[in-house]
Amino acid sequence: MAKIPASIIDPYHSTEVKRIQRIANPDAIEADEAVDSNQYRVRYYDIDSNHHVNNSHYFDWMLDVLGADFLKTHTLKKMNIKYAREIRYGQMVDSFATVPQTDSQDTELMTKHEIKVDNVLTTQANCWWIKRSQN
Repeated sequence: MAKIPASIIDPYHSTEVKRIQRIANPDAIEADEAVDSNQYRVRYYDIDSNHHVNNSHYFDWMLDVLGADFLKTHTLKKMNIKYAREIRYGQMVDSFATVPQTDSQDTELMTKHEIKVDNVLTTQANCWWIKRSQN
C-alpha cells in the first residue's frame, strides 16, 4: 500500500484522511438459532489467479442457502461481510444461514451467514432484506 500523492488529491479539493472508520463486525450465528446449511466443493473455476476463491462465490454460497422461495420474495438492501480466512481449490465449504421467523406484516429482516471449512470460520456476514410486495 502506498500513500496517494497530493497531485492526485488536490484537483478534487479532497481532505486527507489519516484513519478510516471501521465497520462493526457482523453478528455471529448463536448456538440456539435455527440454521439452514449446504455444502459445496471448491471447483477449479471458483478460484482466481491467486489460487483463492473469487469473492463472488462467497455470495453465491451464502445466498443459495436461503432457497428460491426466500430469494424470489426478498430484495437484498445491505450487506456487512468479514473475510477471516482464504478458501482454496478442492476444499469442502459449509455454508450456514439463519432466517428469523417474522410476522407476515414485517417488511424488513436480517439474515446471518457463516462459511466454514473443516469447522473453522472463514467468512461471516449479515444481510438486510426488504420483502417485495406481492402484486
